[in-house]
Amino acid sequence: MTKIDLNNLDIRICNSNDVKDIYNIQEIVINNFKDEEKGYFLPFTEEWYLRIVNNPDKDGEIYGAFYENKMIAWIFLSVSTRMEQIKSFIPDINGKCADIDGVIVLPEYRGNGLQKILVNYLEKKAKEKGIDNVVAEVTFENDYSLKNLEDLGYEIKTWYKKDENIKRHILLKKLNTTFIDKNNILKVVDNLILMYKRGELGGEVMPEDANPHFEKSSLENYLYFTLPMALNYQRNSYTLWESALKTYNDEETKFVFNPKVCLEKTFEEVQYALTKYKVALQKQKQTEIWLSLCNTFVELFDGDIRKLFNNLDNDVDKIRNYIQKENKKKFPYLSGTKICNYWMYVIYQYTDRKYTNIENLTVAPDTHVCKATHKLGLINDEEFNSSNVQQIVIDRWQELFRNTKYKPIDIHTPLWLWSRNGFKEVK
Repeated sequence: MTKIDLNNLDIRICNSNDVKDIYNIQEIVINNFKDEEKGYFLPFTEEWYLRIVNNPDKDGEIYGAFYENKMIAWIFLSVSTRMEQIKSFIPDINGKCADIDGVIVLPEYRGNGLQKILVNYLEKKAKEKGIDNVVAEVTFENDYSLKNLEDLGYEIKTWYKKDENIKRHILLKKLNTTFIDKNNILKVVDNLILMYKRGELGGEVMPEDANPHFEKSSLENYLYFTLPMALNYQRNSYTLWESALKTYNDEETKFVFNPKVCLEKTFEEVQYALTKYKVALQKQKQTEIWLSLCNTFVELFDGDIRKLFNNLDNDVDKIRNYIQKENKKKFPYLSGTKICNYWMYVIYQYTDRKYTNIENLTVAPDTHVCKATHKLGLINDEEFNSSNVQQIVIDRWQELFRNTKYKPIDIHTPLWLWSRNGFKEVK
């Protein structure tokens, strides 16, 4: 292997003056194939390559990698009519499609990562051309190229027989989605969770630790961790729960944690009790939210929110569907994407409730969790700034942890603390 300085590698589109080099590299590589490798690449004539470089709009572009003015590798971005055939193999492709129709590296320059470098370059050019998907074919026995492409985010979609002796995988990468290096992110997650367990992220006192320390199974405990949660938006969580505890400890105002008693009071009485210690910061709107939830709990569960969990078999998905879809208007703000997930998490942490499918309890995508997810590279800049970022964050963590030792709930607090404390370096 000839080691090269990649800083001095030049990649550019090929022209007619490069055709002889393109063809010669093809011949050198094919002549070095072992018998079992003969199907890795199907050769083309020099005239065929000349036609491509002279008509890139119709056929595509060949990009050459040059080192010290010598072509040492090339890759072909094909946009030919053959794309219709490829789309027939993967019918759910949407948008424009192109094909990696060959990537070849001179034998003595292998080991420098040129295949991945060229594929990345091709993807960049494809994006500039408005191409949404890139397809690649890899012969079954070509494990090296298959691993490289999978490392770059390509997924095996199907396969076909080129002839009786050659079978080929067809892989797809959608360019308008984020490629996630799952293995590397999971390694960071391992260390982040370890730092959390060692107390290196802080968190000795969490916001919800400001509570009256009821019996975990008691109705008072469930209501205490439910009603204030609906007001936990666009504010400091620590001050919210400190305010809730002051409100409960005051004999004049503690009635707000009893839905039945709350509904017997006038609106002004409830409003005063909620604003005295600033549980409610928006005195009209947030008093209405509180009273609406009290009414729901009395109407549906005779004031006992524990019945919601019991009636729905302690099933995370059923509870979320009941609150967020079937009865969304009856659970103002508690039905929100962020608050609903976080509420179920707090109930799990601070009461005696055990869910039957805890693995389906997602992260609660508040500002800190979204920032930490972005910092890790699990979402990109565009996704972080989108109006749908909360659902993207939920989906991304579920996808990352699928078939691993982790559940999304395991990472919520470490992410929250990591962001809140300024993203301490992960060791």
